[in-house]
Amino acid sequence: METSDNTQQSQNNEQRIKELEEQLQRALADYANLKKRFEKEKSEVVKFSNEMLLMNLINIVDGFDMILKEFNNLLAANDFEKLDVEVGSTFDPNTMEATDKQEEGNKVTLVYAPAYKLHDKIVRPAKVQVGK
Repeated sequence: METSDNTQQSQNNEQRIKELEEQLQRALADYANLKKRFEKEKSEVVKFSNEMLLMNLINIVDGFDMILKEFNNLLAANDFEKLDVEVGSTFDPNTMEATDKQEEGNKVTLVYAPAYKLHDKIVRPAKVQVGK
């Protein structure tokens, strides 16, 4: 009877060991999943940590945009106009001032500031770099 008790005890021990191994495997898997979830959440917190600050700044930028639009409307209503100069265009001494010469040539290579005119008069020439 002792042998059957030992066999029974051995089977119970093996069953208990198997159950404990399965519990350990589940616990390790749960731990790995928890660690992955924590890292993902941590990454999300870092990624969006500036959201509130940026949302407040957007309101300020919107205000600047609105003020700039109103300012440009006021200038346009008084026939004050910005003249854009493009890189590669030919230098025009009537509307441009060469503040720098890169090399020989008469093409605009860099625009430092746009020109402005009031009615038909240039009140500020464009400041440009001239070269080939």
